Amino acid sequence: MSLTRRAAAASIAATGLALAGGTATAAAARPTGPAMRERFGRYIEQFNSGRPENLAPFFAPNVVLYLPGRELVGPDAIVAHYRHSFGFLTEWLRIDALIADENGLAAELYTRFTAHRDYPDFKARPLKAGDIYVVTTFVLYEFGEDGSFTRIRPAMWQRDTSGIPA
Repeated sequence: MSLTRRAAAASIAATGLALAGGTATAAAARPTGPAMRERFGRYIEQFNSGRPENLAPFFAPNVVLYLPGRELVGPDAIVAHYRHSFGFLTEWLRIDALIADENGLAAELYTRFTAHRDYPDFKARPLKAGDIYVVTTFVLYEFGEDGSFTRIRPAMWQRDTSGIPA
């Protein structure tokens, strides 16, 4: 193939990737498992900060968070969900186990909800100010080419392991 044809083919490939939302180097730049573990650690730090707007950069534009009975689509919907929730409680996560590769990760997360005001519509059970509710959750995170989360699928394993009565 001539140099001109190779350049044209490369240009067409790059244009196709750009139209699909990628870059010409996206495949080569896909984060590795260790890089994703480090990125996930930063995500958990931001989550625990209680500022949901700091989570948006971790999400792909088409990210879907699958919650029981509903799906939140897009960073704005997920941030709005946590902004509402954090108005009633503090949600703190700890990574207890993590398996990651370049396609995604599976995490076992200890999650402690501490109500700072009454939250009668909390999904698990109504919470009163001062209540603590603890769960262990397994969560599957799938990544896009740039390492942003595209799908988040949590599943409860243990509920209210706190031993603290309501």
